[in-house]
Amino acid sequence: MKRLLVLLSLLLINCQESPESLQGTAVDSAQGQGIIGGATVPVQSDLSQMVVSVRTYYNTRVEIINGQKVEINDVFQCTGIPLSRQLILTAGHCLMTPDGYLRTVEFKTKAGEHLAYAEETFVLPEQYKAGNQDFDFGILKLKKQLPQDIIITPLMDHSVGDLRSVLAAGYGRTNGVWSDIKGDGANTLRSVQLRVSAFSKNENRFRVQQTQGKGFCQGDSGGPAFARIKGQTYVVGIASKTTRSSGEPATADTERCTDEGIYINVQKQFGMILELARSLTPVQD
Repeated sequence: MKRLLVLLSLLLINCQESPESLQGTAVDSAQGQGIIGGATVPVQSDLSQMVVSVRTYYNTRVEIINGQKVEINDVFQCTGIPLSRQLILTAGHCLMTPDGYLRTVEFKTKAGEHLAYAEETFVLPEQYKAGNQDFDFGILKLKKQLPQDIIITPLMDHSVGDLRSVLAAGYGRTNGVWSDIKGDGANTLRSVQLRVSAFSKNENRFRVQQTQGKGFCQGDSGGPAFARIKGQTYVVGIASKTTRSSGEPATADTERCTDEGIYINVQKQFGMILELARSLTPVQD
């Protein structure tokens, strides 16, 4: 029971102010190349401990590289948000993979050590499994707990009335052109400040502007949108998908992340997220 209460205390928040910009905070993004028009996050920063890489490995095979047999895998890249040291919130579509695929949660410590933790199980909303994209989120449980230096960022509940800007963070591509191998995120965390283009506290999703060369892209799914309230950082969104201008067909050589980004509204889905977390955290007498 104590374990469950600790988890819920991390998630239950009640704030009435409108979020402020994250500029000037410990999770401020610097200028440079990254996410799309963003910056690489230094491993020494607090932000590097607030976001994790969610990687699903499949199609294992042996190839000859420089005369040596090397076992390699294809990777389905996503991003995640630690709810506790063992529960990771991410996009629902990141968890809809065939049985037998190996999924891990990875990140770098402030000392630069790369760590990987295997998934034990996961849970999705029944609504999403039935095809409702408003519930594009899920929680995976790790076999072992993440180290103590992981930072648990509280989720925003249903009380925020407005959002003007968010800080996006993710391990995805640095551009949206799928055929450009240089756009691969290389399992590196990046961040960028984005303007919110459409938000309602009563809607399941909200949109961010990505027409100015800044935004999240493939591989950033499941990543957080952070907002700042009275000096405290909160998770207000879960990256779900990007959209392109209507009427423009997408090809392998077309930029796909230059219109809008769509986030799941955490304050609207707060109750469902708690329900999923409880289902993975048995009550102990």
